Amino acid sequence: MLYRDWEKASSVAEHLPVGILQIDTEGHCLALNTRAALLLRLPPQKALGSGWLEVLDPESRRAASRHLLECSRGDSPLRLELRLPSEGGDFWVLSCRLVPLRSDEGELRGFLMTLLDVTEWHRTARDLRRTTKELEARVRELDCLFEISRAVERHAGDLDEILKETVSILAHTWSRSGEVCVRITLDGRSYQTSNFASCPQARRAAIFLQGEPAGEIEVGVLGSVSMPDTPRFRPEDEERLLTAVAQRLGRTAERVKGRQLLQEKEEEMRARLTHLTRVSTLGEMASSIAHEVNQPLTAIAAYAQACRRMVEGGQAGQDDILEILARINDEALRAGAIVHRLKDMVRRRDARWTECDVNALVRDIQPLAVVDARLHNVRLHFEFQPDLPPVLADGVQIQQVVLNLIRNAIDAVEETARKDGEVTVRTGLAGAKEIQISVTDNGCGLPEGLDARLFQPFFTTKKGGMGMGLSICKSIASAHGGRILFSRNPGAGMTFRLILPVLDGP
Repeated sequence: MLYRDWEKASSVAEHLPVGILQIDTEGHCLALNTRAALLLRLPPQKALGSGWLEVLDPESRRAASRHLLECSRGDSPLRLELRLPSEGGDFWVLSCRLVPLRSDEGELRGFLMTLLDVTEWHRTARDLRRTTKELEARVRELDCLFEISRAVERHAGDLDEILKETVSILAHTWSRSGEVCVRITLDGRSYQTSNFASCPQARRAAIFLQGEPAGEIEVGVLGSVSMPDTPRFRPEDEERLLTAVAQRLGRTAERVKGRQLLQEKEEEMRARLTHLTRVSTLGEMASSIAHEVNQPLTAIAAYAQACRRMVEGGQAGQDDILEILARINDEALRAGAIVHRLKDMVRRRDARWTECDVNALVRDIQPLAVVDARLHNVRLHFEFQPDLPPVLADGVQIQQVVLNLIRNAIDAVEETARKDGEVTVRTGLAGAKEIQISVTDNGCGLPEGLDARLFQPFFTTKKGGMGMGLSICKSIASAHGGRILFSRNPGAGMTFRLILPVLDGP
């Protein structure tokens, strides 16, 4: 389009929504419409000549000169953007289209420039870029924290493994900034990348436990890498992320320590409760045990009295006295054995896991159980399957379970007041890799509807019972990798089975 006479075109230009400037071959403004003056933030008279160039920032002035020269060499329009400084250090941005004006003979007569204000578009684009970078940083932060959360969940309270993996996660997160080294120290422990070296500009964040400093995270960049398409963390991003990781590790360490302490307390309370239940079971057998111990003591007194009368009457020969002393010795050993077994059962001690012969464990408590059954008028039978494989167990705790099951069976039989009451204890295999100790009675059985509550703490069907016996038995069985099962017998009574895994071979 060739404008030979601006006066003819000015009336049209005044109604256009864009700024229009007529520029001569030297770059001077010869005429402009009102819209152009408004966009240049100049009165129309001041925009004439080189005034329109003087309001541009230096880089825009140089760009305008280059484009005028380039446009003068061809016939195609050129596009460029010009910036005008504004208050607050910002810029107004104008999109320009530069068209060469030539005569019919092709001689360059000047240029026609159109101006369009794209400042808001630029600001929106700039804000979008900034928002995009911020979102990318947030995504990286969330990815980092999410991976750490997964590590915490994956390693289930193993703080060493959590810290090791966190070092790797942080190194990967910061790797976009260059060659990275990471070190985490916590509660006297230290974990770091293989390339760790002290960096003067390293980022650090303190780790607190219960409000007290207990460690530190340190991330340093040893060397830069060229990754133009990947935005790096800003200093405030790094500081925020490291602080969040430090807080997460602090909370995780507190939970791990709390869980460990709780577990220790639970184990201590379980040991105390197990001991209390064992003592309670033996307390229930106290009258039977006292009766059993009283028998050898009565025999000892009788033998001693008879020996004394024989000596006083001059009737005792050496062989007679030796025979009586031998009987006294046998009865004393019998009483001592009972007391020794009681001491082993009652003594509170740390768990001792050894290779155990199940038949031997049951035989050791057989005398105590027989005495208790006899006092309650219950027949007690033992059937041992020979050559059973060994189990890894705390022998006293296994004996406690069996003795408790026998006591429960005796009580169930006694409650029926039947004259043919009996309890049978059997050992045998429960499969290729399990053994079982079963206790069967023909007592009152378990009422319907109580199966789910049988092993619950403080549930009991006994008068005056604590309701902890079977709960402790189940806990002991579980700790040994075993279980307790029960079933109702076809005729009467119940059968309880303690099942334990066989000790694996070497």
